[in-house]
Amino acid sequence: MYGIIIFLLFAFMEMGISYFTKNLEFPLLSFGLFCFLLPLGEFSVRRYFRLEAQIQNVKEIQTFRKDRSEDSSKTRISNLDQNVYVQKISEMFENEKVYLDPELSLRKLASLLQIREDQVSYIINHNFKMTFSSLLNQYRINEAKRLLQRKEANILNIAYSVGYQSKSAFNSIFKKLTKMTPTEFQKLHS
Repeated sequence: MYGIIIFLLFAFMEMGISYFTKNLEFPLLSFGLFCFLLPLGEFSVRRYFRLEAQIQNVKEIQTFRKDRSEDSSKTRISNLDQNVYVQKISEMFENEKVYLDPELSLRKLASLLQIREDQVSYIINHNFKMTFSSLLNQYRINEAKRLLQRKEANILNIAYSVGYQSKSAFNSIFKKLTKMTPTEFQKLHS
């Protein structure tokens, strides 16, 4: 801003001097232009270095967040005795048959274990080598297979009794895991 004012001041002074002296040379105008460009150059250089510093800060923050997110899930779970929770999950699925609850979710299981959802997910993924939903479906379908071996068993009732809320979901998952429909399985094993 000051550079523009100085430039205009020298330009008007030069025009006034040249009008009265009838001299058409503009040495003051060159000096005014220099005074205008000097602060502009200084501003540009300062802005460049400030922008460089901001970019560096953003890169450091991104690196820190990435490292923290990778480490935090590992350290959060390392504070737990994983074997105890693996045993509890196995017991809940095999003895208490929590998988029969149609409302069972990762959140509900975490609440039952009194730990966070991400911790339950980590334990299941790393110790059972599958996701929560895969583990849940595996137990539900194994129970359904056991029940389907009875001749009088109704497929829809079995679907509801093992925790599925629709026959289509049950049929789809059953076929995915056993490579046959519940009806085909029942005919083959009863």
